[in-house]
Amino acid sequence: MQHDYWQQVSPASYRVGRVPNGNGLDLKSKLWVLDDIVASQFSASAHRIDAVAATRGRGRAPYVKVRVYEAGHAEIQEASGPGHYLLRPGDVHFIDQSRPWSARYARHSQKTLIIPHALIGYRPSEHPIARTIKGTTPAGRILNYSIKAYYASLEKGDADNAGLLAALEAALNGALGVSRRADVRAATITAMRRFALETPISQDVSAESVARDFGVSRASVFRAFADDGGLGRFRLGVKLDRAHDALAGQPQRRGHVSELASEMGFSSTAHFSDAFQNRFGVRPSEASKLIPSTLVPDLAPVNDPNDLEDTLRWSLKAIARTTG
Repeated sequence: MQHDYWQQVSPASYRVGRVPNGNGLDLKSKLWVLDDIVASQFSASAHRIDAVAATRGRGRAPYVKVRVYEAGHAEIQEASGPGHYLLRPGDVHFIDQSRPWSARYARHSQKTLIIPHALIGYRPSEHPIARTIKGTTPAGRILNYSIKAYYASLEKGDADNAGLLAALEAALNGALGVSRRADVRAATITAMRRFALETPISQDVSAESVARDFGVSRASVFRAFADDGGLGRFRLGVKLDRAHDALAGQPQRRGHVSELASEMGFSSTAHFSDAFQNRFGVRPSEASKLIPSTLVPDLAPVNDPNDLEDTLRWSLKAIARTTG
């Protein structure tokens, strides 16, 4: 699949340039080449791209980009029509690669999946060049947190894209909230668990709020966290794991344990200390002997951050060599 994609959407398919008054391009990127899809994590300063050559010579490229902006935004203009689209953070965007378009990007960071049309039932004739599913809707939340969970699994090397692809297809068909497919239900559970993991400790998370935000029943929420002893115990584990990260391998500081207990919402330092010992086998005051969690490495900067076009060309050619 990847070799076909890079043959059809080659670096020559994109003309990259600076925006007026720009100060050069500052690019960081990471790429995963998988059996069915390509995943990327990307940040860059403001620039523009014209995707106009993808339909020339080598035929149309039957792929769609599924993108989530973490910061910044982009504007896409249809090359042969009036379509103009604003792509904002938090929403999930489907950007067709079989039709020409141009885009202007503010400084931004984003995650993008490059997926064959057929894998998610994407039909260009039924969608605009850029289709957006709002992140504030149940479907948007399911997709957003499914994508976050997917990228976390990529970092660990155990990614399985079946549930995510099924959820994307169901969302395109407007059936994400009502689908009875097992892989769609699995993706919804994964999304709810990721939401419960990432939501700040200071924010209340209840079965009722999760059911409302994800468009599922309270029974579905209970099933999603049944193996953890319920949503409440899952969130307790999140609190304790974050406390572990704050204490492990760090020199003791007077008052730090009580500060953490308050920050994590425990009723007392003693309650926090007991819960911490039950989970990790030591008191918080002894946590300096624990090993800190492994941090995910940052995006790697390119060799020449002033030349985005050369970077794209190098990346795509490298993938073509490894997958050809």
